[in-house]
Amino acid sequence: MVANGADGVVAGRAVPGHWESDLVFGRGMSPVVTLVERSTRYLMLVGLPDGHRAELVADALVAAITTLPRQPTRSLGFTTPSEALNEALR
Repeated sequence: MVANGADGVVAGRAVPGHWESDLVFGRGMSPVVTLVERSTRYLMLVGLPDGHRAELVADALVAAITTLPRQPTRSLGFTTPSEALNEALR
């Protein structure tokens, strides 16, 4: 499920399991994906050594979330969603 953060439950941060992600570029244009759980504000940083194409970002997000202890993942929103990334996640 992909949410844009407009839902009141997601925006309120009261219910765990809602995640927000962003793509950040460091020095030398090295891409990193941030993944933040909105309720606990738990942060994961995931490096993208092979680039930031949509399918690579989607694979990195799935790999990061599956390393966590079993818990419901209710939504994943993007600070700046791209059509290509949304298509890769369908």
